[in-house]
Amino acid sequence: MRHHAIARRSGELTGLAALTPREAEVARCLAAVQRDKVIARALGIAPGTVRSHVKRVLARLGVRCRDVGLLLAAEQLTGPK
Repeated sequence: MRHHAIARRSGELTGLAALTPREAEVARCLAAVQRDKVIARALGIAPGTVRSHVKRVLARLGVRCRDVGLLLAAEQLTGPK
């Protein structure tokens, strides 16, 4: 399995390493299996903004499904179990 957190493609960071600080916060919340409204309240942003960040996080992780993204984020943040 590729390790997205440190993978590089043509010199560009991919996976969690490529996230903005806010996207990384959202990824940590995703890894904790929090809903968009809960994430929004915790970070002081609108639920729609959370959804935008989630879409970008999933795209940077190279996945389309939130559940798969959640698993990848959790693994990269805590290490494989």
